[in-house]
Amino acid sequence: MSEEAEATPAVTTEVNETMPSDWVNSLPDELKTAPFLRPNKDGSIRTIPEVLSALENAAKLQGNMTETHIKIDSPDASDESKAVTRARVLSLWPDLREIVENEDTLPPEEIAGYKLPEGADVLDAASVEDIAKFAIEHKWGQKQFSDYATKMVGVHTSSVENATQWATDNSAKLLDKLGSAKAEHLGRVASALEQSGASPEYVEAIKAGKVDAELVLVMDTLVGKMIDMGEEGSQFVQQVKTDARQLTPEGHRERITELRGGLDGIQKSDPRYREITRKIQEHMAESLK
Repeated sequence: MSEEAEATPAVTTEVNETMPSDWVNSLPDELKTAPFLRPNKDGSIRTIPEVLSALENAAKLQGNMTETHIKIDSPDASDESKAVTRARVLSLWPDLREIVENEDTLPPEEIAGYKLPEGADVLDAASVEDIAKFAIEHKWGQKQFSDYATKMVGVHTSSVENATQWATDNSAKLLDKLGSAKAEHLGRVASALEQSGASPEYVEAIKAGKVDAELVLVMDTLVGKMIDMGEEGSQFVQQVKTDARQLTPEGHRERITELRGGLDGIQKSDPRYREITRKIQEHMAESLK
């Protein structure tokens, strides 16, 4: 046997050097038209990583496999299934609000579109406008607006009740200390303050007994002592004014801090608020000299 005959014949194998982007061409025709294997919108063939990613996302959505995916019910799903899905959606997006029957859950185009709840007529126009602007900015629906406005009505009512009770208690305290001479004492305190430059509103508040009773009684005592002192009383008043003008800028700033602390709990409509504010402005002017 010759060496040629004994030699093993060479085996040749055809290598398919298909480009990665053309891999889908080797699939059966039935698979080529499958949703995840169809060409992209631009006509390009999908790569294997693209197909795998699409299949993985589909599996997550279909099986609700992660906390970040939700399987949406079909229109004919049971109420129980829809309730479970709704609860899951709200757990993932706490800011979402469920639609309530007969409720307008979307904010109106303008603040005038909000409807005031019952009893909100006690709020002043400026407060209502502020609430509505805040509601529009935060995309509140009618219910959220009504809930907040109702809360503000409660705050307003409580404030009015407290103010009424304070006025009653204050009047009783003045009557208890001054008795039948109440009007006379309030009149002389008001006159003394008027001569000292107090605002007309504060003077009238003194006469009406709308200023803190303890403060009025102290001022009444001082006025009485000055009246008893005669000429010396006038000198005493002058000395008090002189000492006040001799405050250092730092002293004026300290006085401003004290006066601002006295504004806590006082409504802007209260005459005391305007009087204290006037004094703050005076001390501010003096502190800049």
